[in-house]
Amino acid sequence: MRKCFLLGALAAAGCSRTPPPAPAVAAAAAPTITVVKPQKKPVQRVIEQPGAAVAFEEVTLFVKIPGYVRTLSADPAKATRPEHDRFIDIGTRVTRDQVLAELSVPELEEEFKQKEATDRQ
Repeated sequence: MRKCFLLGALAAAGCSRTPPPAPAVAAAAAPTITVVKPQKKPVQRVIEQPGAAVAFEEVTLFVKIPGYVRTLSADPAKATRPEHDRFIDIGTRVTRDQVLAELSVPELEEEFKQKEATDRQ
């Protein structure tokens, strides 16, 4: 009997509570509608894909005799640039038989001078 009384009291206590107040609903503002006229425009579609640009021809340059670079040749396309920025560089277009740099080989220059002296004797 006691259990029934407790159950009844709990049920009555649960039913007697007032429901929690509903959250305040903000008055929804009327949506803004913009009217536009259709226009004829070209559609640009850009597609990006991975890839690489490769030259038609690649050449490996090497020297037969080790030495030092004495001077670099000037790039004709860079004639309007400051003097320090007129030299041929990586990516510069070159033509066949164009001199890119002058090399200095001190050992060969000294040997040449000795042979000239021997020839004069």
